[in-house]
Amino acid sequence: MKKIIFSHLAFILILAVYILLTTIIFGYSCPFYIIFKINCPFCGMTRAHLAFLTFNFKEAIYYHPVFFLGIPFIFLIIHNKLSFLKDKEKYNYIRKALVISIGIILITVYVLRVINYGFAFFN
Repeated sequence: MKKIIFSHLAFILILAVYILLTTIIFGYSCPFYIIFKINCPFCGMTRAHLAFLTFNFKEAIYYHPVFFLGIPFIFLIIHNKLSFLKDKEKYNYIRKALVISIGIILITVYVLRVINYGFAFFN
C-alpha cells in the first residue's frame, strides 16, 4: 500500500514540475501550439475544466466537448499496472480498452473540430 501511495505522490510531483517548467519556458500557452502552430487534441481542456469548476457548463462544452475524458485518459495512460487490484490481467485488458476508446473519442472530436473550425479553434 505504501508503494502505491508513493507512486501516486511521485506522479503528482512530476506533473507539477512539468506544469511549472512548461509555464516558465512557454508561458501560459500550449507548447504544442507554440512549436507546431496548430491546436492539439487537448486544446481547450484547461479552460473547459475551469469553466466547469465555476458551474459554467455551456462554456465548458464550448471549449472542449469531451473535457471530462481528458483526466481519466491521462491517468490510465500513466498507470501501466493497476497493482492494487487482485485480478491484474483482467483489469489490464479493461484499462487498455478504456485507453483505446477514450483515445478514439478524443481523436474523433479533434478531427471534427479541425473540419469545422480549421487548426486554430480559439486563435
